[in-house]
This record gives sequence, structure tokens and C-alpha cells, in this order.
Amino acid sequence: MTKPTRRKASPKAIDVETKEVDSDANATALISITALSPAAEETDESAGVPEDKPFATFFIQRKNQGSNFKKPNPMVHNKPHAVMTVMQQKLTNIMLRHAQQNQPVEPATWKISVEEMLRLLNVKTRNYEHIEKTIDELMSIKVRLDVFEEKGLAKHFAVVFPYAKFYAGEITFKIESKAILLLGDSPSYTSLDLLELSALSKVCSVPLFEFCSRYLGIGATRRIPWEDLRDMLVASKNIPNKAQQWSTFKERYLDPAIKDINASTKLYIEVETERYKTKVTNLRFHVSRQKLALDMSAAHSNSEAKKQLVDAMQAMGLLDKAIYKLLSTFTEEQIEGALKHTKWRVTESKLRKLTYPSRYFMTSLKSGHYQEFLDNRATTSTAELFPVVDGKHSALPAMETDAAGPPNVPQAKTRAQKSEPTNSGINKGRAKINAAVEKQRIMDVKVILAELDKPVLQGVYDEYNDTLSTEASKIKIGRNRAGVVPSFHAWYAKKLWGEVTDAEIVKIMERMLSA
Repeated sequence: MTKPTRRKASPKAIDVETKEVDSDANATALISITALSPAAEETDESAGVPEDKPFATFFIQRKNQGSNFKKPNPMVHNKPHAVMTVMQQKLTNIMLRHAQQNQPVEPATWKISVEEMLRLLNVKTRNYEHIEKTIDELMSIKVRLDVFEEKGLAKHFAVVFPYAKFYAGEITFKIESKAILLLGDSPSYTSLDLLELSALSKVCSVPLFEFCSRYLGIGATRRIPWEDLRDMLVASKNIPNKAQQWSTFKERYLDPAIKDINASTKLYIEVETERYKTKVTNLRFHVSRQKLALDMSAAHSNSEAKKQLVDAMQAMGLLDKAIYKLLSTFTEEQIEGALKHTKWRVTESKLRKLTYPSRYFMTSLKSGHYQEFLDNRATTSTAELFPVVDGKHSALPAMETDAAGPPNVPQAKTRAQKSEPTNSGINKGRAKINAAVEKQRIMDVKVILAELDKPVLQGVYDEYNDTLSTEASKIKIGRNRAGVVPSFHAWYAKKLWGEVTDAEIVKIMERMLSA
């Protein structure tokens, strides 16, 4: 089926034409929304379908959809003019979802029962006056739609629900025509569970949850100015005094919303800030599912001692996954003991040098050799169990493999060798920094690609495929062979930014230090 072309809607009524696609119980019906003239409205059905092509289409699921809502991303990325209550945010999603999945009773008009609305709100109440008042106030709030788009609808301000009526246990409501366009013909959307949203209770929780859910498959959101985030979460006009400055906005709005989402939903988010000197400029969120977050929580602790252990293990080259597993398996005292044992072994000049201190550390920890070392030696606690290669500390020397053994083992005398100046440590440090920059680039590339329309994305794919001669290495929309996507990401990152520069390294280090 070819995608219908868009045209502007007339200010008159919007007629709805339904065409059955399948007669099966799970079938869908294709709804075509066409703007008609007043004369066309009065035309008898036998006159046939008007010549005008539909300007928006969307599917209605006849099967019960539970509480799932495919919210178009242009509606996820919006800025309300005034602060919306949690109830108003939830009711907005419920009514939009209802319009997406049900046929209108009149042009651009839908009905939903209060019983269904309360089910999706996950509340039991007889206070219908509060619901009526909430909807009434909702009809006076203007919203700027699709704020991440620089042209077109991005400049459009609208009251999404210009009309509503509460009567006989039903709510009748209308949706603004351009909002219907976004609702029905969006090329990308965010999957939401309205029952999961119902557990949120803070002012900024619902829009922040939607924004982060948009980037769940990527792992991190786009990096945006904190003022833009504030305008999305709170309001773009009539901003409350406590949201004017970053410090008060973070304390009053952002932090409570993050805690609410992490405690009440399956999503786990963490904020990363970017500073210019002492001023916060941009931020983004790392997004994951709670199961992964539980594995990561051991390393993300407020305990300074635990952070030092993590830094020490990372300095030895252990992967984060291995570190998280060790922190969940062994106590801090056991890990610290094994680190002290390994540090002694690394710095002992009379013993054969180690190539892989991390293997020695793992053997000492799992076999308990560190305990014998601690019993025979009085070792004081140190802030740097292992030096970290960050420009201020020295790198670990290259050493040879050895098994964990007793500390006082006689060794053959070795001839002292004069240390020669070398740039190997500097080169290794530069390589690690370059790797961090490239890792950040790949993350940014994923965000950029996720926000491209399919025709634009296909154009980028075609440009990349033209550089390849092997058909199996070419990329396409959908599933690809192993290794195709990472190769494409690396190519696209280099196309966008070129070789790693010193200025980019400085910027990445500033971000890491300000996080």
C-alpha cells in the first residue's frame, strides 16, 4: 500500500471513511481521514468516494489492546505553555490512545466511558467532579508540537482537545486537526504502557518517562540544553520560579521524577550533565531496563570505598560486566584484600613481573590467597589501590603472567636494568582516550540515526553501500548480518566528525569530569 499524500485540512468538519481490511476477529480497519467541503458533507453516501486523497491514515485495532499505546514521537517531543498536572498528562495519553484505536462517533470526535478511563488510570474513585474539572482545565493549555523538528509542525501551537463533554458516564472529546495528523501518520513512535504510567505521581515523571522510553533501544537519549528539557517537563511559558535555575529545577523537579520512575516503573534512568566551567549547559539520560540496572547498582554506590574498588579494577583492565559480578559475589573487604595482594605483587621488584595483573587478582580473590598475604603482612589502607590512567596517575607497567602464591617465595636474582625513556605509556593513554571518544561517537550516531525518517535513512545506507563491493557487507533497513551495523556506525561517525581531534578529546574529558 502506497503512503497517501498530505494536504491541508479545511476548517470545516472532517469526515471519516472506514474500509474493512479483513473479517477475522483480530483484523484491523484502515481509517482514512479526508477534509471535505460543506457541500461534500451533505452528499449522499451513494455519491461515492470523493476525489480528494486522504491526508492521514492510521490503523484501528479491533482486538482489545490492553493498555499499550504507540505514541507518535512528535507528540512525545512537545512543550506545554503551562504546567500540566499528573492527572492531565495521563488523561491526555488515554484520550489520544482511544482515538488511535477506535472509530470516531462524529468528525474528529470520540467517546470514551469513564469506567475505561478509570481502568487505565488504575484508580477507583467516585469523584467525577475532579475528573471533569481536570479535563476542563486541559482544554485551555496550548502545546507546541514536535519541538525537535526545525520546520513545519514545530512552529504549530495548538490546544490538543478543543472540546469535551462529560455526560451520562461518558466523555465526548474532539482532537485538533493537526494533532490528528501526528497521531495518525507518524513514521516513528514510542511504545508506552498506560498502566505502568499510572504508577507515576510527580509533575515531571510522565513526560520524562516518555522521553526516556523513546531512546530505550539506544541506551541513552540525545544531548539537549537543560532549558529545553525543562520546557518539555514543566512549561515553556509561565515557568515557575523554582524551575528558573538549574539547581532549583534539579532539586524540585528533576531528581524527584527520576526517583519516581526508577521506583515505580520497569525503566531505570541516570542523568549525565555537561558543564561549561561551573555552569550546567547540556544533559542526557542513560536508559536501561531495571534488570540490568540491578546488576549495575553495585558499582554505582554512594560509598567512596566501593568507588575506589571499582576504579582499581577498571585500571587493571577488567570489564564492567566482570566488575559487577565480583561486587555481587564477594564482599568489599575480600576485593580490597585481593587488590592489596595484587598491588604488592606488581610493585615487588625482586619477583618476576606480571603481564596480566587482572588474572593474578582474580586468582587471588577466588582462591583466597590474599588472606594469607594479609595475615603475614600489615598493609595499610590506601586511596589508590591501583593507579588510574587519567593524566594525573601513572599507568600499570607491562608484566608477565604468574600464579597467585605465598608472598615470601625466594626468587632468583635478576640483573638490574636501567629504565629507558619511552612513550609507550603516553601512547597507551592516548589510545584509551581515543577509544572513549569513539565510543561516545557511536552512541551519538545511534541517536542521530534513530531520529531520521526512513527515506533519509535509506539515502545514508545507499551512500555507505556504494563504498562496498561485497553484497553481504551492505546494510539495509531491518535485520543485517553480524558485523554489518558496527561497521556502518564506524563509517558514519567518521563521515560526520572525521579523525579524532584534540578539541574533541578535551570536550569528552570535560563531560566525563562534570558527569
